[in-house]
Parts: sequence; structure tokens; C-alpha cells
Amino acid sequence: MKKFLSILMIFSFLICACTTGLGEEVDLEAPELTILTPTKLTYQRLNFDMTGTCTDNKGITNVTITNKETGKLYGYADVDYETNTWSFNVSLSKEEEGEITFLVTANDAFKNASTKSARTITLLVDEHAPEGLSWYVDRGNSIQTPLKEKSFLENLDLNLAVNKDYPQNEKFTVYGNFYDAMSISTITLKLYELVDENSFDLETASPIIEKTVTAATGANYIGEGKSIYSPSFEFTHAELAGKGLGSGKHYLRVCFYAKDNDDHPNEIINDTGLCIFWYPESDKPGVQHSKLENAKLSASVGSSIPLDFFDDDGLRDIKYSLRTDFSLTEAYVKNNLSTVFSEKKDAKGNVTEPAAS
Repeated sequence: MKKFLSILMIFSFLICACTTGLGEEVDLEAPELTILTPTKLTYQRLNFDMTGTCTDNKGITNVTITNKETGKLYGYADVDYETNTWSFNVSLSKEEEGEITFLVTANDAFKNASTKSARTITLLVDEHAPEGLSWYVDRGNSIQTPLKEKSFLENLDLNLAVNKDYPQNEKFTVYGNFYDAMSISTITLKLYELVDENSFDLETASPIIEKTVTAATGANYIGEGKSIYSPSFEFTHAELAGKGLGSGKHYLRVCFYAKDNDDHPNEIINDTGLCIFWYPESDKPGVQHSKLENAKLSASVGSSIPLDFFDDDGLRDIKYSLRTDFSLTEAYVKNNLSTVFSEKKDAKGNVTEPAAS
């Protein structure tokens, strides 16, 4: 009998312990929450809405939305207590593009929690199309020549060895460096002949030639071991000659169109503002006199004459000789070599520099 009374007293104490001074029971029940929209692993822009339901026996205090990986708090959802629903507008920065796992948590006044009071959802955030970050040309000699503006290429002195890799005249490959928050599916490179830079209009211009590479298998598959983020586009002399560019100087403006796996292409063709210098006649060796000034070369007896021989795709052999089978006319000597073959005098008639022998 005493054992029964002891159990009854303990049970009565537990009931009393779960009530407050006015008889209100302590809340030990956790809220329940669901996410209705969007659905997991769907593509979203930087701004999108999330919605769901939330219930609690005593009422929801708030619903928080955070980044599950970093803990960043994006904000508190709007809660409709009559319909037991919540909604929140997510606003992200460009730097946050990519795969993000959100943690949505319903809270009550007593901070009760359970597996049903918090939900996670992983979304693919992608607002911007792929970006072309940098470009260069390689004609197969492993020399990376950056693309340049037309004004720079027009003023190149092709008699200088340092400029030998700018003009393209045979097969060459354009390399790009791309970025996208998710993954790229296709990139198309378009070349436009640039005549007048001020009047160039992409909306009305037609490309001379274009090439496409894709990440998926197919005719334009970029290839095993290669990355769509570092695409390459090969062009040949025959291709450009077939477009009417068989001779002369041509400045080919580089533009591109890229698309990611979200099927979110650039709305317009992107203009890099840079050009390839196509000049078929530039495929010839050159020689540079390092001491040549104003078309004149000064050398004393017994001294060497420094010469720099160069070619864009290498030299096979070099032949040189001193010519003696030509004569200088008296007029040429007088007009061009007078400083060498005439003596110099001062104001009093004294010879300050004797004539060369």
C-alpha cells in the first residue's frame, strides 16, 4: 500500500512540475516546418522566393534562413499565423553564385527543436553567363602572344624582332580563359574584320568566321583531358583565304558567345575589344641592325657589325656577304656620306676632324 502511495505522489509531482503558477503547461513540443518552393537542385537567380509551412502548438516565434555551410544569416521569413505559412525573398551577391545549401529553421519561445523544425535544401544559384577573362594566340611555337587593340597593332614596327609574333600568317590557335559559377556547355568564337573601329557595330556586323567547342560529346567536342574553361580555336591560312583574306593586313575583332548548363546564354555576343593581326605577307625572315640609326650604320675598321636575324617560325640557315659590285654616284656621296668623307673646320678655318681615308 505504501509503495502504491509513493508512486502516486511522484506522478502527481510530475504533473504539477509541468504547470506554471496559473496552471499553464510548459511547452515541450518543437515546431514543424516544411519547404514548398523551390525544389532541391533547381537553378535559381541571385534573387528568388522561398515558401513553406510552419506550425507549433504555442505559436511560431520566427523562421530563420541561413547558409548551412558558413552559418551566414540571410534573414527572417514573413510568417502568416492564420495560414501557418512562411515566405522569404533571398537576395545573394555575385560572389555567392554556385551550389548553396540553405538551412531553414522554425523557432518557438522555448527554443524547442527537433528533426521536423529545421529543413535543408540545396540550390544551384546562377545569374550570370560564362565570362571570357583573357585571350592569347599561339601559332604552334609555344609563344603566347596576347590579343591587342587595333590601334596598337596598326603602329607596330615589323622590322623589329620583338614584334615578330604579332602578325599571323599561317595556322594559329586562339586560347581563352573562362569562368562560370556552375558549368559551361558551349562556347562560340566569332571573328569580325575591323575596318573602322569607331563604326564597328556587332548588331549589324557579320562574322568572317566562327568556331564552336562543346563540353559534351559530339562533332565539336573539346577533347579528352581538355577543359571547356580553357577552350582553344584553331584557324588556318586556307580557311581565312577562302573568306577573302588571302593577302593584305587584316584586323580581326574577337567576340564570343557562351552558354552554361543552366541554358543561360549571354543575351548578346560579347565583344572583347581586342584583335588578331592577320597578315599573310609577314611570313618572311627579317634582319635588325642594333646600331642602325636614321638609316645609317657607323663602323670603324676592324670592328664587328651586330645583326639580329629573326623569323616568326624559325630560321633554317643564314647567308651573308659583303658586296663590292656596286658604285656610289657623286650625288649620293655628297647627299648621304658627306659627313664621313669630308673634313670639318671651325670658324677660323682650322680642321677639327680630318676626312676619312
